[in-house]
Amino acid sequence: MLDHIDKQIIKLLKENSRLRVSELAQQVHLTAPAVSARLQKLEDKGIIKSYTVEIDRSQFGCPVHVVVTVTLKEPNHAAYQAYIGQYQSQVGFHYRTAGMGCYLLEVFFEDNQALSDFLDGLETYAGYQISSVVNVVEL
Repeated sequence: MLDHIDKQIIKLLKENSRLRVSELAQQVHLTAPAVSARLQKLEDKGIIKSYTVEIDRSQFGCPVHVVVTVTLKEPNHAAYQAYIGQYQSQVGFHYRTAGMGCYLLEVFFEDNQALSDFLDGLETYAGYQISSVVNVVEL
């Protein structure tokens, strides 16, 4: 179970994963060794899986941003997953879902033609609906 300090540490790291342990300690009013021990516990339990970088893909040359609801034509997911695997660098998230589709997929492309090519290939395995992302709303 996470206490309020663990949650505060996680929140701070989500905002800036490059914070040093000493900076975290100062902000949560603990010693650096105490924060280090908490981080180790959170990592050991798999709560913190990695420290990562968030990329603004529009600045990275991929301004076309869509969310795709995917409904497979066949129950064999392996062929679909192999196809999506070819687009790893364009995929933001890829969730298996229950409800309106089989998968929910966020993708980024350099232009509409690249998106169209991706969707043409996707049609081999699945039906889909796309939603264009207009704005990312920060919480």
